[in-house]
Amino acid sequence: MLVVIDFGGLVGQARRNLAKEYEGVLIRVKDKFEKKKVEVLAEIQKESEFDIVYGLAAVSDLSLHDLDLPQISDDSTNQVASPSHGCFWID
Repeated sequence: MLVVIDFGGLVGQARRNLAKEYEGVLIRVKDKFEKKKVEVLAEIQKESEFDIVYGLAAVSDLSLHDLDLPQISDDSTNQVASPSHGCFWID
């Protein structure tokens, strides 16, 4: 008895199956890249908005320069917070 196997048909079917699986992988990768792109664009937008708001807040108000505020040196802040002056930080 002679058995004839059609390898051409089996190979063709295997190639089609592999192509379908590969296409599915490519679609999933494309979807992940699209989601990441949206996330990155949203992050860029947030940073831009922050820079604008921070820039507006950082604009110096020349009228503040005219206020008579006490000057505090680093030495005076260290003395106030030192244990020898009766000030302690309690957690």
